[in-house]
Amino acid sequence: MSSTTDPRGHARPVNGAALADHAHDRSDRVEANARLTAMVGVVLLVLFTAEVVTVILGAKQVLSAHAAIGYLLIPVVLLKMASTSWRMIRYYRRDADYRRHGSPTLFLRVLGPVLMALTLVLLVSGVVTYIGPSWAHPTALLTHQTSFYLWLAALASHVIAHFLETFRLTARDFLPRRGRIASGPWWRRSGVVAGLAAGVALALILSGHASTYLAQYHHHR
Repeated sequence: MSSTTDPRGHARPVNGAALADHAHDRSDRVEANARLTAMVGVVLLVLFTAEVVTVILGAKQVLSAHAAIGYLLIPVVLLKMASTSWRMIRYYRRDADYRRHGSPTLFLRVLGPVLMALTLVLLVSGVVTYIGPSWAHPTALLTHQTSFYLWLAALASHVIAHFLETFRLTARDFLPRRGRIASGPWWRRSGVVAGLAAGVALALILSGHASTYLAQYHHHR
C-alpha cells in the first residue's frame, strides 16, 4: 500500500485500486483529447473535400458556395487547432500521460504546424479577398491562390498519414464496442456541433457578397 498527503501535509494511505483509478482518469483525458481531434478531423475532411470540389468546378462559377464553405470551416478549424495544440503543449510540458502516449514522427511533427499555418493563411486571405477593402484585394487573391496549392499538398500528406487512425478513434465514440468508453462523448459531439453552428452563422451573415466580389475582381483584372 502506498500513501499520499492531505492538504495539511499528513500522510494518507492509498490502496492499489485508488492508484489504478487515478492512472485511468489521467489516461482517459489523453484518449478523450485524441477522440475529439479525430472527430473534428473527419468533419474537416468532408468540408475540405467539398471546398476543393468548388475549386475544381471553378470558384467564380460557384462563388457563394465556395465562400459559404470557407466561412463554415473557420470555427471548426479553430477547434481542431485548439485540440491539437493542447496535446502538443501537454507533451512538451512533459505531462507524463501525454509523454507515455508518444509523439508522431519527426516528419509529422513538422508537417502539423506547417499545415496549421497554411490553413490560416488560406482562410484569412480568402476572407480578405471576399469582404476586405478593395485595395487589399489583389494581394489577398494572389496569396489565396498560391497558398492553396501548398496547402493541398500538405493536407494530402496529413490525411494519408492519419486517415485510418482518425476513423478508428472516431468510431470508438459512436461504436463503443470498438474500444473502451472514454469520458465526455456528449461534450465532444456538442463541441463539434457548436463549431458547425458557428460556421453556419458566419456563412449566412457573410457569404452573400458574390456580386460585389466579382465586380472588384473584374475591376482589378
